[in-house]
Amino acid sequence: MKKLLTLFIALCLTAVMTVPTFAATTYQVSLNTIDGIVGGNSSYAKDAVDKLASQQTEFNRATNKISQNTILINSYQSQKLANLAQIAKLKEAEDPDQDAISALQDANDDLDSKIKACQAEISSSNSQRNELAFQMNQTAMSNNISLIQQGETAKEQYIKYLDSLNAKDQLLLNIQKQQKKVSIAKLKYKRGIISKSALQTEKDALEDLNGQINDSDDQIQSDYSALISALGVADDSTLTVSKLSGEDKSAFIAASNYNYDADLQSVLANSIELRKSQLQVAHDQSLYYSATDEDSRTAAADTYAQSQKEYNALVVKTTKAFASQYKSLQRSVASIQKYDRKTARAKSAMTKAKKKYNYGLISRNEYLTSVDAYNTAISDGNKAITSLFPEILKYQMTVKGY
Repeated sequence: MKKLLTLFIALCLTAVMTVPTFAATTYQVSLNTIDGIVGGNSSYAKDAVDKLASQQTEFNRATNKISQNTILINSYQSQKLANLAQIAKLKEAEDPDQDAISALQDANDDLDSKIKACQAEISSSNSQRNELAFQMNQTAMSNNISLIQQGETAKEQYIKYLDSLNAKDQLLLNIQKQQKKVSIAKLKYKRGIISKSALQTEKDALEDLNGQINDSDDQIQSDYSALISALGVADDSTLTVSKLSGEDKSAFIAASNYNYDADLQSVLANSIELRKSQLQVAHDQSLYYSATDEDSRTAAADTYAQSQKEYNALVVKTTKAFASQYKSLQRSVASIQKYDRKTARAKSAMTKAKKKYNYGLISRNEYLTSVDAYNTAISDGNKAITSLFPEILKYQMTVKGY
């Protein structure tokens, strides 16, 4: 039981959670590293360790009391044996010293009282220690949930930050497109094909896009700061943020093949909330069986029945919540398919436009427009998949028991 703190640390996301230093440093941030950062190097990890360490201290105090009282009992027992031996020796004398014998017997009676007091102290410390062991298990699970949830929050913020970067890239692409439009408009204006107001319209559109750069940069900085906060690392830390990998994006493909029945069984088996409830049931059951009188047994029986009822209700609630989560995710996955169809149509149109351009049937500008449409379709599809990631991650966490 003294190693429960270490057990909790092993429960956390990292294989080994060292005591956090919380110094400013550089972190490599990706979906694969976020859990480790939150679980091993953040203020959230420190808070979790501190909470459990406090209970561990109380547990150790109770253990020390048991050890101290055990030593005292052994000492008292030795004194009693010595007194009994002395009494026996005195009784063997021709003229036994009754006063001495009486004094030794009184001393043994006093030692018996001390032994009983120590035994009562041991019993009390054992009860306290058992209760603390239960509380420490509950705290470890609660802290583990908190760290997992904080990791989930950080992942969502990571996705938001990537979205802000992608939005900046898209803005720059739009600016490049508009710059081309302005160049073409200038040529058309010089040739008298369009009016000055039409040229000004294109210039104004370019100016509007350029005006969005500062806002985009501000959003990126805001999301970057929010990511530092979500990770729980020092405010002056530096983040090196990686974009989603191919492996990360494959999670979307896997999501369409999730098996509800198998995943539900994993949820019910892994759910920390259910495991906490099971511990509560087992704890209340042990109190019922250890009750020493009818009144306490009746009270313990009611508490035990209530905890069983709450556990069964939690199973039903967990099942319903997971069913809703599964259906929502599958609807979202299905909705993404429209982007696949849009991308396929844009690719087909681009292929046809290229052939027409090669045969001189359309202008280069018309062909490039089809290329832009295809790239935009791909970008929109990637944005849709990225936006679905938090939902996929939550589902995966639920299946794992968090």
